[in-house]
Amino acid sequence: MENVGHIIWRHRKLVTGFFVLVCLTTGLVTLFLPREYEATASILEPPEGKGGRALEAFLGQSASPLGLLLQGADGGKARFLGILKSRTMQDDLIRQYELVKVYGVENSYAPMRDARLQLERMTEIRASREGVISIKVWANDAKTAADIANSYVENLDRRNTAMNVSEGGQNRRFLEGRVSEVTKALRDAEDKLRAYQAASKAVVMEGQAKAAIEAAATLEGQIVAAQVQLKTIETFATQSNPDVIRLKQSIDEMQRQLKRMEYGRNPSNSRGGPGGAASDFSVPLGSIPATGLEVSRLIREVKMQETIYGLLMQQLEQEKLTEANDTPSVTILDRAIPAEWHSRPRALLNLAVASFASIIVGISIVLIWEDLVVRRARKRESVA
Repeated sequence: MENVGHIIWRHRKLVTGFFVLVCLTTGLVTLFLPREYEATASILEPPEGKGGRALEAFLGQSASPLGLLLQGADGGKARFLGILKSRTMQDDLIRQYELVKVYGVENSYAPMRDARLQLERMTEIRASREGVISIKVWANDAKTAADIANSYVENLDRRNTAMNVSEGGQNRRFLEGRVSEVTKALRDAEDKLRAYQAASKAVVMEGQAKAAIEAAATLEGQIVAAQVQLKTIETFATQSNPDVIRLKQSIDEMQRQLKRMEYGRNPSNSRGGPGGAASDFSVPLGSIPATGLEVSRLIREVKMQETIYGLLMQQLEQEKLTEANDTPSVTILDRAIPAEWHSRPRALLNLAVASFASIIVGISIVLIWEDLVVRRARKRESVA
């Protein structure tokens, strides 16, 4: 069979003609395609660590299992991306810029659905490793592309602020009710302790017993406050939310610690002794003399209610600040500006691809044609 290079050279005019035809066609099509302009707005991802702020401030992240378990992201980036890609966001933009008419789908069977699909095709939303969320929009007009990109950011800011204020209002009302209940419980506990001491002439315990009682009461109050915080978060979060999971884990850990304080050893090892885990306190609550049990119980109740009250008040103040905070929640890194030159179609890229493809296709056609010619010639020779 003849050399491939010789075949291509012999049919060079055909290959060249096909190349020129494809390039001219591509250039003409590109010339008459509608111009699309690109505009990009970028924002910073929200800071991490929203959940449990009041509890963290009161307990201290380094000193409490609750503070340690509450560290981490609250899914703020996912929340931003979810709002930006939501159907509600798309519908707002479609109505604001009359995109049903702009995209020419007003006479379709489902104009809003088709407009959403077109807007999704003309939009790209990405989050980078550096913590920047970019919103790219393409449109047939440079100013329209920039306006839509900026509207994404403005609508995100408005919706996120509204959601934060709404959550803050729900949490505030719930916490106000709990603070009212705890205030009454604290007053009752103080009155009972005062009355018992006056009637029995009992004095407040000192030393290790008092320290053990107050430490257990403080931890018990932290458990109750954490349970309140869990109920607060569950009003707007699912069971798979990271803050919900961390709070449940911290509550379990504090309950185990409370049992160790009460029994003086790991409650899972009922025999104690060398095999049991040592208590954090030298005076287990179960070893307090019977004569002081009533006083210790009342002291523990007062201290527990004080702890709960302090935690709930800090949570309540935090929620009030959140509800009252109407400053922009989105940090804008770059606002979109109208592009000076269209981004699509890309004439040079289209011509480069068309040139390469035309050469490959042209050579393939020549080789296939030559192979067919040779086969036919051999067939005629064999028949003859």
